[in-house]
Amino acid sequence: MKSLFKIFILASLIGMAQPVMASIDSPFKGNGSLVLTLLDRTANVSATFDLGKNYSDFNVFGTSFVNSGISNRGVNLSWNLASNAAYAPAWNQYLTNASLSNTQYAVIAADGWMGASGAGAAGFVTTFKLSGNTLATSGLLAAINNYDFYINSNVSDDLVVFQNHTSNANGASVANAGDALASSYFSVSGRANGTGPVVMGNIGESLSVAQVLTGSSNFAASTVNVYGNGAYFLLGANGVLTYGTDNPITVGVPEPESWAMMLLGLGALAVVVRKRANKNLRKK
Repeated sequence: MKSLFKIFILASLIGMAQPVMASIDSPFKGNGSLVLTLLDRTANVSATFDLGKNYSDFNVFGTSFVNSGISNRGVNLSWNLASNAAYAPAWNQYLTNASLSNTQYAVIAADGWMGASGAGAAGFVTTFKLSGNTLATSGLLAAINNYDFYINSNVSDDLVVFQNHTSNANGASVANAGDALASSYFSVSGRANGTGPVVMGNIGESLSVAQVLTGSSNFAASTVNVYGNGAYFLLGANGVLTYGTDNPITVGVPEPESWAMMLLGLGALAVVVRKRANKNLRKK
């Protein structure tokens, strides 16, 4: 019975439709919202979309990640920015002012509640391109602090209203100036707050998912941990963002030992085939 229940839960997650969005949850209030950011540096325009999930859904420090079902292999979530009623206005406004060929994207959730301390008290879940980067705790807290400031900023111009999440209950908005513009937070290299790993990718580029947690003290370094289930996000030119596991880019590539075994197997097969061929020739 339990197995059937788990299968039902897993099936309900596959192809899950977007939940109803509200204004973004601030990381400094704890358990911040999972947010998609689009940025066209050439056009100087960005957009943000509340994905209806939170940091706790992706937090591997504890049980919430497993309980959310998102850690299961085979899970597939999707968000259609072009057709969803909450997203479409911002998506269309962004496309009117930006080019997808120049657009980069990132998905981030953070928890920076300052009432807690110690290992794992604050954290950052993010899309991720490079491995082997280390982010000090002080740098992580600064990244969360500035991220909170970025997504809670509001700005408007004289011609078209460009606003960020806090003043838009639909959970999607566009910005073209000031601290609400994503370039105020993402460096030219695509790094969050200009530190740590590259977190932004191009449209159509599959990005891995990683989590960074604070260390045991303010002086302890926090490393980037790539999820072991091959989790990835992918944003297509059609406006569909997907989350899945077993990233096709990183999963299924044989390890050196596997290559060696494969070569030995092929070599043995070649010897057998050659012996049979010689045996047939002798019979003739």
